[in-house]
Amino acid sequence: MSESSILILVRRVSFMKIATLMIPDPPLSRPEELVGQALRKVRDRGIGRVIVADEVVRGVVSTRDLISFFITQCYSGCREAEVSSLASTKISNVMNRDPITVSPDDELMDALTIMVARNFGSLPVADKERRPRGLVTERELLLAYKELPSTGPVWKFMSRRVNVVSDDEPLMDAAGRMVRRGFRRLPVLSNGKVIGMLTAADVLRSLAESVINNSPKNILTARVRDVMNRRVITVDPDIDLRDAASILVQKKIGSLLVVSSGELQGIITERDMLLALHYQMHLRTTGEKE
Repeated sequence: MSESSILILVRRVSFMKIATLMIPDPPLSRPEELVGQALRKVRDRGIGRVIVADEVVRGVVSTRDLISFFITQCYSGCREAEVSSLASTKISNVMNRDPITVSPDDELMDALTIMVARNFGSLPVADKERRPRGLVTERELLLAYKELPSTGPVWKFMSRRVNVVSDDEPLMDAAGRMVRRGFRRLPVLSNGKVIGMLTAADVLRSLAESVINNSPKNILTARVRDVMNRRVITVDPDIDLRDAASILVQKKIGSLLVVSSGELQGIITERDMLLALHYQMHLRTTGEKE
């Protein structure tokens, strides 16, 4: 494909409207609703964010925010009654207030630039009056890859330093490490071998089940192996980013382990893919202007 043809494709992708990519009916909570209700909505919808709104967008709560809330409050340990009490906290006390929003008429490059520059995993979509209209996450933006030609191998953008967790580690300890270090997923090891993946979504589902079923003891005593996802998908370092993005979107997962000759080489996440997308598109459009 000629360079001019590639530039045309990149420009077409960068001009894609958010309305064509966003989740049109994201989970919504009113400010007076409780944390336990938000946990249920995230668990039931499988979308890692809740927009907090009355007539207008007031805030947003992510999976990480909800886990962090419980971990911070239970840093020195929690009794069962305290976990249940925390679930009765108003969501307005946990949400990120007055979040940056994008419009349905904004372009993909607008949202992509904000999310990369501000390290956001999602953006609420609102109209001019800030009424909620949708949500755009990293996964939705990865759909742009299917419109692009080859964008290079995974090894150029993967994270080579892979932080792991033992399958026997207490879940609350692993969740605390994820919150403190900003991890959304950790490969799980047993006897030196990767046997699963622990994600923030796994932690939240376990937390939600404990709160909803009024059995907080479960989350307090659980081990990583009790809630981890045993499905681990690996790719070769030379696989194209476009193909890796397709796997993430189709499988509805947030990361792929990169393996060569049976050895773990790194991990490529939705975040890594988003950074790569922004880099590739910025590089192309900047080169065009020059």
